[in-house]
Amino acid sequence: MDTPHTPGTPHAPHPPATKSGLPDENTFTVPEAWLPDLHPWRDGPTVPAAGVDAGAVDAARRMTEERLSWVAGLSGDPELLGAAQAQVRGEPSPLGAAVVAAVVTEDMPWREREKAGLFADAWAAEHGLVFAAVATAELGGVFVEVKRQDRTKDVPHAVRYRRDDDQRYASWHAGERIAKRVRALLAAADEATYREAAEALADRRRGPFQRAVACYLVPTQAEWVDELFTAAARSEQDEYVDMVLCSLSSTEQLDAFRDHDDRWHDYGSDESVRTAIARIGPAIAPALTDIADTKSYRSELLYAALGALPTDEALGFLVARLDRRNAHAAVIEAMERYPVRALRLLATAASDGGSDVAAYAAALLRRHALAHPELTAAVPPHAPGRRAGRDRPGGARHRVDRRRTGGSPAAAAGRPAVDATAPEGEARGRQGPGGARRAGRRLGSRRAAGVGRDHDV
Repeated sequence: MDTPHTPGTPHAPHPPATKSGLPDENTFTVPEAWLPDLHPWRDGPTVPAAGVDAGAVDAARRMTEERLSWVAGLSGDPELLGAAQAQVRGEPSPLGAAVVAAVVTEDMPWREREKAGLFADAWAAEHGLVFAAVATAELGGVFVEVKRQDRTKDVPHAVRYRRDDDQRYASWHAGERIAKRVRALLAAADEATYREAAEALADRRRGPFQRAVACYLVPTQAEWVDELFTAAARSEQDEYVDMVLCSLSSTEQLDAFRDHDDRWHDYGSDESVRTAIARIGPAIAPALTDIADTKSYRSELLYAALGALPTDEALGFLVARLDRRNAHAAVIEAMERYPVRALRLLATAASDGGSDVAAYAAALLRRHALAHPELTAAVPPHAPGRRAGRDRPGGARHRVDRRRTGGSPAAAAGRPAVDATAPEGEARGRQGPGGARRAGRRLGSRRAAGVGRDHDV
């Protein structure tokens, strides 16, 4: 008898120590703050416990009964109508369940869309998890057309099969909740049930959107994901991007996706982008650095993600942008996650001339060394971190005469002293009365020059 799949344990917030006593900074651990939002996958860090919601069957039945008139009054594709009518008569099928759920949830307000996930538990409880998986895939092939009623709301009036150029979001806004719940149940299922579901889904991949649904539900089917990018057609719905992102497991697949569909960094939700990063791991760093500077409206997400990756490339990219608010914040988080790497890279940046980045790096390096004296002692004497640390604030090329400048890198550049551990967008003035107004004027002039903010380059 198959036993339930063992849920994965959440990744530790900090890497474990190595034999040398220094932290292991080459192992990627998913940030704890990401865990609640990840789309679960088999052997992932957030696989839920097996089991369905005991009250889902009654809740789904009540939602359906409240809108039976909509189902009865539908027009459209005869096959879909017949399946829906049979479902209502008590003759269930995955296609009939999908059509009824699509109609019932069509007008579900955004704030209530989580309730749609109850259909997933209801299907699994009444008919089994394989039925629920197939019904979800069928749901991905159904499109509900609406008409305006009483000038106040849209109501379903017809059903048809989804087309590749369908774009209206409402046709999947509840479906994505059902799909996410079924994906979670499959991630925790026993091996036999999981394999049976994958085999059943193989025949429910008739178009780009439905193929993406199948990949999303069982993301271990890597060959299905590969097929998404060899097909000529793609779905124009934004939710297609989310499902594909959550199905990726390699940089090769991400590169193929980028060639096939350039919307991934614009339309993927934060949760789906983090899921892709968590599944692919540190190898995704080059793709993130490619777009982080040109997508300023997503800089907080992308910079934070880079700060979670255990590579010099990722952290070095952020350190070079310490004069940008979100990059600066990501570096501060990474200093705790990868303290030895931060010591090295901050030291290198601090010794690189008299730029703002060097000043910020020098200040962070001092703070970091004071907070972790054991690390500075453990770094080899000729390592960059030790050499630059002795040449504070930023190495020989950045040394200034503090007796003449008031003791700060900012003053050396002819500017009033500020807290160099934060970009000037967050600076705390130390000028005394009236300093805040002067700092505000200075910030305005520096932002006009493109310094101290996240911007397109």
